[in-house]
Amino acid sequence: MPVYTPESVQLLDAQRLRALERYNILDTDPEFAFDDLTRLASLVCQTPISLIGLMDHHRQWLKSRTGIPAEVTEIPRELAFCNEIVMSGSPLEIPDLLTDVRFAENPLVSGEMALRFYAGVPLKTADNITLGTICVIDHKPRELTEAQLQALSTIAEQVMAQLELKLRNKQLEIGYNRLSRANRRLDQFTNIISHDLKAPLSSLLGVADLMLGDARQGDADAVCEALSVISSEVTRMQRLVKGLLEFSRSTRPALQTELVDVRNMVLELSETLPGAQSAELVVGPIPLMHTAPVALRQVFTQLLLNAIRHNPDRRTRIEVAAETGPNLHQVTFRVTDDGVGIPVADHEQVFQLFKRLPTPGKQPEGCGIGLATAKHLVEDYGGQIHLEAAPGGQGLRVVFTWEQAGEAEIGA
Repeated sequence: MPVYTPESVQLLDAQRLRALERYNILDTDPEFAFDDLTRLASLVCQTPISLIGLMDHHRQWLKSRTGIPAEVTEIPRELAFCNEIVMSGSPLEIPDLLTDVRFAENPLVSGEMALRFYAGVPLKTADNITLGTICVIDHKPRELTEAQLQALSTIAEQVMAQLELKLRNKQLEIGYNRLSRANRRLDQFTNIISHDLKAPLSSLLGVADLMLGDARQGDADAVCEALSVISSEVTRMQRLVKGLLEFSRSTRPALQTELVDVRNMVLELSETLPGAQSAELVVGPIPLMHTAPVALRQVFTQLLLNAIRHNPDRRTRIEVAAETGPNLHQVTFRVTDDGVGIPVADHEQVFQLFKRLPTPGKQPEGCGIGLATAKHLVEDYGGQIHLEAAPGGQGLRVVFTWEQAGEAEIGA
């Protein structure tokens, strides 16, 4: 009988829970495809009870059941026969539970249900992680034939095929939604860029014509003034083109992922971003993350620049905090500054492309592309982003979630 140390149990649990998060199957509604497979298992093995169960920290959750009431959706882990299979990763058959020292005193055996026979097969992922089992149970001692055991293993493969199909469909849905967003951005790009790039070009042509006339008349002061206007317009176009390039990159998320020290990344940005030297950056604990560092760095770049730009002429305090949740693969970030803030009525529109809000007493800074870039990157990596008033009513807080890469995506 294998002996499991607390460390080995913890490791197996962590691997299994990450895999279950990837399949997003726990606590989902009943589905005919899985119910058909439990009925088939009972029919083939000639048992009154069959279950498809998935194991988390404290319970065996039943995706499908035959022979027990529909309202029974889980079994405490300490009572679940399947826990042995989840730990060992091997099939298990117990002809008579009452004679097995591991289960003889189990309430499911010694109590009113009086279960006597159990046989289960592990549900394994392609990377050999056991998620749970498909099992058959009877009220009387018995043994399965070799053909029945083989059939149960085949049904287990079909259960995993259904889980993989659901996962692939979800990935296709995400890909379709990403493509739809990209198409909407392209439409937005086409409509807006025609104005925001044509306007300064038209201005340049007009000023150049005036300058040409002034030059012919020998008016040096007028020529110098026109050149100053041209320089200003060219500078504005350079910022616009740079912003457009960053926005364009944000619509094509980087696939290369690695283990990233996000806290160190943010601290490095505080030393290199324009104006960051005048800011006080406080960064709390941030877990290491499996993600695309280029994309996450770009999000923090835009948010920190926005906090620096939209503050009065004084030392800016920016706080970056993070917490894991609501699932194991998701981290919620909060970037809070003590600046002038943004009116609640404008919280949604600031994420629109080319939308610029003035800082009191100043002209709008930037091109109105940074927050739109951050929003697109966050959404492309499975998260959401929104604004809140900072605690105390002074300043602004940007809250966004970021999905870590699944195990199959790491290093892609």
